[in-house]
Amino acid sequence: MGRFRGEGKEWSLTPDMSLGDGRVHTPPATTSGAVALKALFDNGADALEAEVADPGERAMAWFLFGALQQFHFGGNKRTARFMMNGMLMSHGYDAIPVPAARALEFNREMVDFCNSQDGSRMMEFLIDCRPRDRQAQPKVRRPSQQVRPGHQCIIERL
Repeated sequence: MGRFRGEGKEWSLTPDMSLGDGRVHTPPATTSGAVALKALFDNGADALEAEVADPGERAMAWFLFGALQQFHFGGNKRTARFMMNGMLMSHGYDAIPVPAARALEFNREMVDFCNSQDGSRMMEFLIDCRPRDRQAQPKVRRPSQQVRPGHQCIIERL
């Protein structure tokens, strides 16, 4: 995933992510050497592997984890989507594109996710964007009870 915030020359900045309407998401602090971010990344990867058995669900949860934690100074959602799609393809699924016609909806769902840290609706959105023209493709199943509404999303616990 490249260098984390704090691994280069700039390490004092922790970029806030504007959510609109004056709302802001502040990711974990940037520190010299990115020690805390590396530990968060490793712990998150271990937790996702241990707690989310379905590879499709795990890939989508990975996207939400990377986008929320803001491991890099820029391109976090894009990088996390690349990771998600790489994970999906490595397990025989097609990549999940977000059509340009649904970009505004994607952005609204991401704002809601960052505010609530409940990934259920964002996962439903991603499932709805998946390609439907290949009958032989494994189906990405609906998220497990762990991330259904009313339950805390695994992403929040990481």
